[in-house]
Amino acid sequence: MRLWDDHGGIETEAEVTWRKRLGFFKHEIGVRFPPLDDVGRTFLQRMASDHRFRQTINECDPARDAA
Repeated sequence: MRLWDDHGGIETEAEVTWRKRLGFFKHEIGVRFPPLDDVGRTFLQRMASDHRFRQTINECDPARDAA
């Protein structure tokens, strides 16, 4: 999984632990991350703090994401 914001990003594995259908082509998911290093933990803590409210995720672009 790649996570990024205006300040940087990380790439890590993640396991989907639950999902909830919110509407047509809209879902909310919960993920579990493996143990992360200090940089990864700091990034996730900052991102969680900056985005305390539900956010929309951009649609997947396979051509862009394959790079």
